Amino acid sequence: FVSLIDDAKKWVKVLREDEKVDIVIASLHAGVEPEYWEDGGDGVRAVAEQVPEIDAILAGHAHEDIEGELINGVLIAEPKRYGNRVTRFDFIMEKNGDYWDLKEKTSYNYDTNSYEAAPEILDLAEEYHQATLDYVNTPIGEATGDFVPVGEIMGIPTAQIQDTALVDFINK
Repeated sequence: FVSLIDDAKKWVKVLREDEKVDIVIASLHAGVEPEYWEDGGDGVRAVAEQVPEIDAILAGHAHEDIEGELINGVLIAEPKRYGNRVTRFDFIMEKNGDYWDLKEKTSYNYDTNSYEAAPEILDLAEEYHQATLDYVNTPIGEATGDFVPVGEIMGIPTAQIQDTALVDFINK
């Protein structure tokens, strides 16, 4: 895996300099605080501190409820829970020649479980939803061996530190 910091620096440069975008929003499968990398390269905080050219980061890993937090000028939001919250970012822009300047940014987290699904959207998605269910529930084989050995180091999955039959299976 590559550092989120290194990737953010790389792609923000492309977006700002080559693509000439007005806003950069990063969506990172990471919590605010790092978990494993000493330099914080797997956490949102380090990305925001080292890549302030990002306007907002939608975090999602630690299941925290973060709304409107600023880290080094970067707006951070994470909608907690397990699929029953959503984050809304609001950006107020002002025209400046051929570009737009970002004047204000805020975020809000909303509970989605208090809203009824729109029937017209459910109807549109039904065919795809059923096809997805059919696909993911289709057996592709039968495992009879021990794919995941007992962890040797508490808190670190064995697949992260040694070759396992499960990783071999995924890679094949």
